[in-house]
Parts: sequence; structure tokens; C-alpha cells
Amino acid sequence: KKSIEHYMDLMFLKIQEQMSEQEQAVPDSKYEMLSVIRNKIYSRPYEFRNVYTSAHEVRMSKSSFQHQYKELFGTTFMQDMIRSRMEYAAMLLKTTGMTVAEIAAQCGYKSYAHFATICKQQTGMTPIEYRKSGEVSNASACENE
Repeated sequence: KKSIEHYMDLMFLKIQEQMSEQEQAVPDSKYEMLSVIRNKIYSRPYEFRNVYTSAHEVRMSKSSFQHQYKELFGTTFMQDMIRSRMEYAAMLLKTTGMTVAEIAAQCGYKSYAHFATICKQQTGMTPIEYRKSGEVSNASACENE
């Protein structure tokens, strides 16, 4: 009977240790999970993403996801999405012969008009004007909000 009690004590102690380790790992795991989302945004800007699907992917509520994202990265999820797509668009506009409509679609925009509006807001130029400008330094303008 005593050995069963000792075994149970040891088992509960091990469970408590594991729970304590998991609680300590939560802040790091949140950062890692959100970093994975951010890496996906920048490595695949053409993929459809929104706050709801991304929050679900890391098993967080929408509001918690948005709050944690901004706290960790200093920018909102949507600002990062726009920035990644505009950086990708800037590269395509400067290095390919794709039409601006094809680039809009390649960057994940369903509407050329929406793409053109965002481009104008971010760079001060329409996509066609941006391409004709020939200034590679304008790509950095896409990074500013």
C-alpha cells in the first residue's frame, strides 16, 4: 500500500512539473506561432489570409490575435499583409513583363482597382506609374504606412 502511495505521489509530482513547464513556455510558443504566421505572410504574399483564418490557425480569438500580433511586431496584421503584398508587387513591377492586372492577381488581390488604390496609397503612384518610374528605390516606399 505504501509503494502505491509513493508511486501516486511521484506521478502527481511529474504531472505538476509538466504543467509548470508548459505554463512557462506559453509566451515563447505564442511568439513562435505568430512568427510562423508572419513568415507565411512575407514568404507567400499571394495566399489568401485574413485575421479570422490566421487567428484560428494559432488557436486564438480574433481580438487576442490582433492584440498579441501588434504587441509583438509593432504593426497590425493587416498592415503587414499590405506591406508584404506591396513589396512583392514592387519586385514584380520592376523585374517582370507581367501585366499590372496579372501582378494584382499574383499578389492576392481579386480586383485590379483595389490593388491600384492600395498601391497609390503606399507609393503615391499607380502601378503603371510605379513601373514607368524606373526608380528601384521606390520599393522602399511600399514599406511605409
